[in-house]
Amino acid sequence: MVVWIGLVLGVVAAAVSYALRPALAGSPLMWLGLGVPYLLLAAGGLLRLSRQQRLGALWSLRRGDASLGILLGLGLLGAAWLLSKQWLYGGSDQRAWLFQVFLLAGDPDSVASGACLLGVVACEEIVWRGWVQFELRERLGARRAWMVCALLYGVAHLPTFFTLQDEAAGNNPLLVLAALGCGLCWSFVAERTGRLAPALFAHAVFSYFSAHSLRFLV
Repeated sequence: MVVWIGLVLGVVAAAVSYALRPALAGSPLMWLGLGVPYLLLAAGGLLRLSRQQRLGALWSLRRGDASLGILLGLGLLGAAWLLSKQWLYGGSDQRAWLFQVFLLAGDPDSVASGACLLGVVACEEIVWRGWVQFELRERLGARRAWMVCALLYGVAHLPTFFTLQDEAAGNNPLLVLAALGCGLCWSFVAERTGRLAPALFAHAVFSYFSAHSLRFLV
């Protein structure tokens, strides 16, 4: 279990370190650098979960899953908006952090960028809330697994603390904090429901509309 989780953490951190840099912002290389490792990890996770006969329960869809996920995603989006308006007020050097994150999304109206974003989101949920959280649950139990999973998800984004830094504002904590905060919510709902669908809908709504709304904050 430790080996598998260490592999996921190392691969994702390396992919994030390479792909989420201003030099590659919004480019095909960014999406390939992030998407290909996640796609391979997701395939490995699905294979391992299939061998352990977990795919049926994990991928089941019940009435209300979409509504729950959409409401959670919109709630997180609203919370992020309010925190950004309060913390990254007009004229502060830290607003440059938002600009760096905004650049990563590329053209938010591009169909290709939107499809790549949602594809990465789907792979992330399979890898983290599906595979990693299941492995942790087997070792740590349900009460601690979802919290540890969210912590590891935040740790995997630590490279952006440096790759998205700004000369005036310093190291950029936004993606790390977003991954940790949202990861706690997505891992919790996945644990409580026993299914990926609510967390997947929430993650997709939050990420897609964040990419569109950042333009109004920078």
